[in-house]
Amino acid sequence: MLVFFAAWVGSNQGWGYFYYHHPKTAEVTMQFFFLFTLSAVLLIQAVFIQRKKEQQKLTTMLEQKVEERTYELERAKHEALALSVTDHLTQLYNRRGFFEKVNQQFAKYHDAQCTCSLLLLDLDQFKAINDKFGHATGDEVIRTTAHKLIQHSRASDIAGRIGGEEFVLFLPMANNHTAFVIAEKIRADIEQQDIIADNKHVKFTVSIGVSTLQPNDQHIESMLKRADKALYQAKNQGRNQAQCS
Repeated sequence: MLVFFAAWVGSNQGWGYFYYHHPKTAEVTMQFFFLFTLSAVLLIQAVFIQRKKEQQKLTTMLEQKVEERTYELERAKHEALALSVTDHLTQLYNRRGFFEKVNQQFAKYHDAQCTCSLLLLDLDQFKAINDKFGHATGDEVIRTTAHKLIQHSRASDIAGRIGGEEFVLFLPMANNHTAFVIAEKIRADIEQQDIIADNKHVKFTVSIGVSTLQPNDQHIESMLKRADKALYQAKNQGRNQAQCS
């Protein structure tokens, strides 16, 4: 390249081997060569720039795919976590999810000496419903109960299904009277429900135990035990009622 450049300069200056032997064509030939060389350089530069743009575009696409994949993995992780604490039939918290959620708040209410209450609900004679009308009808009874539980709960309340036909509702900032009123509304509404199975009307009821936070309660399990005793009392006294511990 340097040799041809020197020859081109020599041709323009009127000296050099090529000019001496080919004086008529030396200048034109060298100029064409220079233009060819310049074109080649520009072409190579254009190819390089195009490759660089393509590389940047590919890098951007890969980064987007990585971000999308990361988002999908995070979403799958959150979905798996949600499923692990959610009851598949009712979409309420399952036993694990309920206690994890409530335990996060219980210490706050206990330490601040704020009131809170707990409802423990159990469907009356649920096994007889399953045996007589089948498990599909039993599942519908459970879903209906869960729906009524949510319908009568407040935004701050935490509902869960902790057993086959056993439900629980945590009521922050609710004293014994408020909790009992909510329990009665749930019980009365469930009593009015009517499910059709094989052209037959299926009626069902629920018994409810109510407990309220006491100074010596260190864990939510203490409230649950008292609610369970109140529930047992409701069952013994004829079912389809709410009792306070």
